Amino acid sequence: MPRVELIFLTMNPDSDVASEAFRIGPSGYLLKTSQGDELLRAVRDVVSGMFYVTPEIQQEMEEPFIQDPKTASRPTHLALRQREIVQLLAEGSSTQEIVSILEISIRTVHFHKCGIMEELGLASHAQLVQYAIKHSLIPPP
Repeated sequence: MPRVELIFLTMNPDSDVASEAFRIGPSGYLLKTSQGDELLRAVRDVVSGMFYVTPEIQQEMEEPFIQDPKTASRPTHLALRQREIVQLLAEGSSTQEIVSILEISIRTVHFHKCGIMEELGLASHAQLVQYAIKHSLIPPP
């Protein structure tokens, strides 16, 4: 459900944990100790396309997530299997190798690859590799 926005509601005020949480795709990070009005503000911000970070850790967060949330480098919500396939393709694995590694059919690999590329607006295998590098699915060459 790629259009669903997520807000982490957690007890952990660690900015490093929050930064890592944003790398996997949610749009908000809120502490359980936050007041109700802060929860409403977070939901409003996220629904309007922005990120929300609780003020208690906001200043310690990495800049891209705070300053300009619309252009922050954040991967589209890919399912675990999709991420695995992108990673393997970007690492240079052939379709047959992916079939063997993940124990899925060739048809499933092609289905996921086509769906991923369409969802991400990518037109080539090279763009898929660039996406994987940009979103830390594989290390840069």
